[in-house]
Amino acid sequence: MRKCFGVAWSLLLLILAVSPVVAADNAAVGHSDDVSSLAFSPDGKLLATAGYDHFVKLWDVATGKLVANFAEQDNQVCAVAFSPDGKALASIDMDGHLRFRDVATCKKMPGFTLNMDWPEQLRFGAKPDTIVVSGSEGVIIASSKTGKTIRAFKANNAALSLDEETVALSADCRKTKIWDVKTGKLLHMLKGVGYPESFSSDHKMLATFLETSKYGELPPDGTLTVWDTSSGKQITRVPNCWGYIEFSPDNKLIAISANIWCGCVEFVDIATGTSQSAGWSEEWFVTQYCFSPDSKLVAIGGENGGILLWDITSGTKVYEIPGARK
Repeated sequence: MRKCFGVAWSLLLLILAVSPVVAADNAAVGHSDDVSSLAFSPDGKLLATAGYDHFVKLWDVATGKLVANFAEQDNQVCAVAFSPDGKALASIDMDGHLRFRDVATCKKMPGFTLNMDWPEQLRFGAKPDTIVVSGSEGVIIASSKTGKTIRAFKANNAALSLDEETVALSADCRKTKIWDVKTGKLLHMLKGVGYPESFSSDHKMLATFLETSKYGELPPDGTLTVWDTSSGKQITRVPNCWGYIEFSPDNKLIAISANIWCGCVEFVDIATGTSQSAGWSEEWFVTQYCFSPDSKLVAIGGENGGILLWDITSGTKVYEIPGARK
């Protein structure tokens, strides 16, 4: 799990007050601090990126050109997400301040504050007018209109399926419990597997991560395991990896950092176990990544503030947007 760490940017806060939307230019660079989140629009034409530099940026996926640049939050932006119709963009900062913008006009819409510090992931809910936020305090389903909490799953580590019918909870790395949300029935207990990370989009698989390196040992190391949520049986296992875990929308691949010191992401074929890697030639850590809706592209963000677009089908880099961090 990744958390946002505070840095005082007094000059940037002055800019926020004066100019909430910064004009886009086609020679723009990426963020000036870690890329904390990336999200494709539902039609795959836009890419939203968020950074610890307080900015949210919108990019044209086809050209790599900057469309809009929002001085969005007073703190580091932790996550961004598009609404299912692609008309709204949500962002949340380290103190739970949730903001919305109209994608077409870039105008702000009413926002609110959720009762969650250090949020890590954000998405619109399975039901209309809901938002789902997850972090080190668990998962919250809230109204996207009022911010009122509809349901909360409290745990040190939690993953909620996209249909919100299955939740995996873990208090520590010794066991993960998979529950049926509607009935409250315990479906499976996975022992010694680490923490739940994410469900596949069809809800049939759960990824868990277990840190295997000793405390303070560098570089850190861990093991990813993919489970069948119906049977509770292991599907595949990937050792010597680290970082954020994401399934491709077609549920054929899973993305994981090769390790925290490596500037690349490994894409593992769940059925065959084969993999390919993508990333920077420079020694910049990968911080976040996300698949396009058709699972053909992946956007990768780094600690240098840069963004790289990778074609999974051909195994080649489409383009790279340099970061502003030196």
